[in-house]
Amino acid sequence: MKKIGLALLALACTPSAFAFDFSSINTWYGTGSNQAALVLDFKTGGPAYAIGWRFNGTATGQQMITAVAAADPTLDIEITSYSFGDAITGIRYLGNNAAGFGTGTSGYWGYWLGDNTFTSPSTWTSSPVGMSDRTLGNNSWDGWSWAPNFDDTAPTNNITSVPEPISAVALVGGLAALARRRRKAQAA
Repeated sequence: MKKIGLALLALACTPSAFAFDFSSINTWYGTGSNQAALVLDFKTGGPAYAIGWRFNGTATGQQMITAVAAADPTLDIEITSYSFGDAITGIRYLGNNAAGFGTGTSGYWGYWLGDNTFTSPSTWTSSPVGMSDRTLGNNSWDGWSWAPNFDDTAPTNNITSVPEPISAVALVGGLAALARRRRKAQAA
């Protein structure tokens, strides 16, 4: 029983072999006729995480990341205002944490774009503008990639969708219930 539960958890959290696209994203926030993807790559050697956001009209990259962070209790971002504009200086998500930007820090968050494609970008472009000046289009991809030692590289194309927060809680709760049931059965 334990092996089955662990196998199901691993299957739910591993990237699949098919092309990653908007229909692959499990976690969505916002409402509207337009959609955009927020991709977070902590450069840990594992996959990058994709979260979807829906909106109407026009929106900026900054509006997307702040709206998603406000809606998702597992995502925490730090924004610092500088003379040139706002910058992401820290992101914490699903047990990952990376922060920096200034002198004496270990890196910074690079901002990468992929526009108007239903499938994840095969090529990311380093953003020529800040997140508050970035206008999202329908099917936009915004990637935040940790640049350790200030070595900025595009997000990995190994992207995974995280389970919806409620689904993840239900999955963990179900596995805990199975473990309790098994312990009771062994004790009897």
